[in-house]
Amino acid sequence: MKKFYLITGIYLLSLVILARDITGFFLLTLGWAVLLGIFFLPSWLSKFLFSLKNRLFFSHILASVIPTILVFFLILLFLYIMLASFSNSLIQGWIDLKMEYLKSGGGEILHFPLRKGFEGIVEGKNGYYLVVFNEEQHGIKIDKTMPEFFRREYLVDVVFPPILFWYEKGKLKFTGASPASEVRGITVPVILSLEAYSVKTGREYAGVFFPVKATLSSLVNGLLKGKTVIGTRMFFLFLFLAVLFSFVNLGAIIGGMWISRDVAKAVSELSFAVQAVKAGDLSVKIQTSRRDEIGMLLRDFDAMVERLRQLVEKEKTASEMAQELRIARKIQLKLLPPQKIIIPQMNYAAITLAAKGVGGDFYDIIKGGKGWYISMADVSGKGLHSSLYGAMLKGTLLSLLSRGVSPEEAVVKVNSLLFPYLRPNYFITLAILKIEGREVEYVRAGHTPLIIHRPLSQSGIDRLEYLTPEGMGIGLVEDLRGKLETSKFSLSQGDSLLLFTDGLSELPSKDGRELFGIERIGAVLRKYHRLSPKEIMSRILQEAEAFSGREVPPDDIAIFLGRIV
Repeated sequence: MKKFYLITGIYLLSLVILARDITGFFLLTLGWAVLLGIFFLPSWLSKFLFSLKNRLFFSHILASVIPTILVFFLILLFLYIMLASFSNSLIQGWIDLKMEYLKSGGGEILHFPLRKGFEGIVEGKNGYYLVVFNEEQHGIKIDKTMPEFFRREYLVDVVFPPILFWYEKGKLKFTGASPASEVRGITVPVILSLEAYSVKTGREYAGVFFPVKATLSSLVNGLLKGKTVIGTRMFFLFLFLAVLFSFVNLGAIIGGMWISRDVAKAVSELSFAVQAVKAGDLSVKIQTSRRDEIGMLLRDFDAMVERLRQLVEKEKTASEMAQELRIARKIQLKLLPPQKIIIPQMNYAAITLAAKGVGGDFYDIIKGGKGWYISMADVSGKGLHSSLYGAMLKGTLLSLLSRGVSPEEAVVKVNSLLFPYLRPNYFITLAILKIEGREVEYVRAGHTPLIIHRPLSQSGIDRLEYLTPEGMGIGLVEDLRGKLETSKFSLSQGDSLLLFTDGLSELPSKDGRELFGIERIGAVLRKYHRLSPKEIMSRILQEAEAFSGREVPPDDIAIFLGRIV
C-alpha cells in the first residue's frame, strides 16, 4: 500500500503543477494507471487466479468474450470507414466537377472582396457560393439543390449549410452547428481541401466541412454505382487497427487457452494418479511445484497417497487401515456444508452414513446467484474410490453452481468434464434443486425420486408427490444434452422436500426378501410431519434400522429433509 500511496501522491502533485488542459490531465492519468499496472497487476492477477473457479471464469473471458467484442467493434469500425470514404468521395467529386466548370469560365461573375487565386467556398449575405478567382471571380451558388441531388441519387443526406472552422490559440473553433437532420444514419464529417471566406465576418477560414448522414443502404447503392472508394489514409488506418485488434484478439485467445490447458493438465494428472491408486499402486506421486489452489489439491493428494503407502508398508493390519479410513471420514465430513448454513424460508436437517468409513454419497448446499442449490449424489460402489470421485464431483459442482447456472446446464457440464475420467462400470446419480424464494427447479440424473409432502394442498387433502423427471446418470454417455428433463414447481408454507440415496430405499429386510422402499419413506414423512425436520429424519433412520436389523448399512446413505416456513 505504501507504493500505491506514493504513486498516487506523485500523480496528484503532477496534476497541480503540470496539468494545463485536458490533454495533460489525460496523459498524467494514463501514466498513473500504467505505473499502478506495473506494480500491482502481477500480484493481483496471481491472487485472482489462485482459485480454480476464477481461472475457469478468466479463461472464458479471454477465449470467448474479449475476441467477440473486438470482432464486433472491428466490423463497426470497418463500416464507419466505408461510410466516411464513400461520403468523402461523393462530395469531393461533386466539388471537383464544379471547380473544373468554374475554371473553364462557367458560372456567374461575382464581386466578393477576395484575394486573387482564391478557390473555395464563400459565405455571402444571400447564401453560400463556390468561387474560383483567377482573372475574374466565377462562382455558382450552393443551395438546397445540392442536398436534394445527393439524397435522390445516392441516398445520403448532406446537412446544409456547411460548417467553417479555424484555429485560435491552438484550439479548433467552428462557425456554428448545422441544423439537425431528420434522416437516420451515421453522421460523418466530410472535410474539403478548399479555402473558405465569410463576407459577414470579413475573415478567411482554415477550411470547411459538410456533416453527411449515410446508411448501409446508401453504401450498397454507392457500391452498385461504383462510387465507393477507400482512400489510402483510411485504408492504412483500418489496416493498423485491424492488425492491432488481431494481436489483442490473439493474445486473449492464447491466454484463455493457456489457462484452460493448465487446468486440464492438472486434472488429467490427478485422474491418472487416482487410477493408479485404484489399481493398488501407492508409489505414484504427482510432485507439483504449483503455488495455487490446484497445487494445494495435488500436494494434498500426494500426502494422502504417501500416508496410505506408509501405513500399508508398516503394518498391513485391519486396525491401522480402519484408523486411516476414520481420518479420511473426518476429511470427507469437512467437505460437507456446515449445519449452520441458513437457507431463507426453510428449516432443514441432513446426514450422510458411509458403509465403509468413507463413501461416495453426499449432499451439498451452495449459494449461487439469487438462489440456493441443494445437490445430492450417489457414486456407484463404496469406499475410497467412491469418495475420491465424490470429491471431484463436489469441486466441479461448486465451481459451476456458485456462478448461478441452471441445474440442467450444471448436470450437462459435470458429465462432460467427468466422463473421460470415470472408470468403466463407475457412474454417478445426481439430483439438483434450485430454490429461489418458494419457486423450485429440479433435475434428476438417474437419482431416486424427490418426495414432496404437502399437508395443506390446494384441495385441502394431505398429499405426497413423487417426482421422477427423465434423466440419465453421470458417466453413462458422453453428452447428456437433450436427455434431461427439468421439473418446476412452487412450495407453500409447511411443505416438505425429501432427497435421499438408494442406500436408504434399497435397504434389505432382515430375511432379505424385500426392500425398505420409497413408499415406506413417504409414509414415515407423512406420519410424523408435525415434528421438526431433525426429529423426522431420526424417525426415518429408526424405522430403517428396525426393518433391516443392522446398525451399519450395507450401502452409503445420504438424506436431506427441508420444510418451508
